[in-house]
Amino acid sequence: MYQQAATLRKQAQTLRLGRLTTFLLLAITAAGLPGCDEKDPTGTDLTTSSDGGQIAAPAEDTDGDSMALASGTAALVSTIPLPINQSKATSGVLFGLTQTGTGPAGVFKINNTNSSKDAILAQTNGGGGTVVSSVAVHGISTGAFGSAGLFEATNGANFRPALIVRANHRGIAGEFDIVNATNDLPALEAASLGTGAAAVFDSRSSVATLQATNTSTGFAAFFRGTGSSAAKGVLIETQGGAGLQVVGGSKNAVVHTPSGAKALYTEESTEVWFTDYGFGKLANGRARVLLDPSFAQTINPDERYHVFLQAHGRGELYVTEMTPLGFEVALNDGGDANAEFSYRIVAKRLGFEGKRLEAAPWADRLPARD
Repeated sequence: MYQQAATLRKQAQTLRLGRLTTFLLLAITAAGLPGCDEKDPTGTDLTTSSDGGQIAAPAEDTDGDSMALASGTAALVSTIPLPINQSKATSGVLFGLTQTGTGPAGVFKINNTNSSKDAILAQTNGGGGTVVSSVAVHGISTGAFGSAGLFEATNGANFRPALIVRANHRGIAGEFDIVNATNDLPALEAASLGTGAAAVFDSRSSVATLQATNTSTGFAAFFRGTGSSAAKGVLIETQGGAGLQVVGGSKNAVVHTPSGAKALYTEESTEVWFTDYGFGKLANGRARVLLDPSFAQTINPDERYHVFLQAHGRGELYVTEMTPLGFEVALNDGGDANAEFSYRIVAKRLGFEGKRLEAAPWADRLPARD
């Protein structure tokens, strides 16, 4: 009688354990979470079956005897192999991991050099019907020194970008905002320790490739070359179009003086002129001045050019002849026949001979200024 009662108690204990395991595995299946550490929620070791599923290994009772799980439990465990692709409607968090230790909360890794797939893909079609839409990935850092995101390429032979931002819609490809009014740091910083550019902007836009707007009193853009005394500021290159156009402002060369930095203003003209200056000296009342060969290569000397003379002695000077190679100066009757003089040459820039007061319709679309 005693032996029969003990057998019944062991059967009842095995049945309760099987039911508990089945209930917990059903909860895992509903949440879409497999037993990744090869243990079921009860702590029972799981081994992989021949078809890729996981089956439960026998547990030990307090007497050291082996107890087999119910056959339904083992069958249930073998139905949750990876991959898992499920959906569920909920107003709360569908999947969450919280790490209270010092390790990462999750790792998504592709360990196959032949793979061309994403290690993690986030996608949303949310938006709620408003202009404030949901985002596919949202990184938040609440620590004192953490960053919300880091994209790093560590293979030295890799020439692909560490981060690609691509827009296939009518919106912008990327936005960087500072919403803390007390922050005085840049919203975006690009740095390069190599010999390449820190940032490159490419566009087929008919308006602008890069637009910088400042609604306060500061500069819209600041370019600084500080690597050495030979460091440069801004290089503008075109295929013949306008290189630099300033609307509603001036163009200055800022020079440091003992009394403070001074802004010197550029001289504007209706046509594209290049200018050269020089000195000469009369010999028996005449002098021939040849154009500097380097200067002559930048202008069209076949076009008429201007020569302005200033005598540095007694006498009146005039130009007697002008050719693509230079010009001749002569002294009017009377005066110093060996006087020195200075001159200024103004000639049309080569390739821009026909430019004059070009229209700038894009500027007509800018906001009106007082």
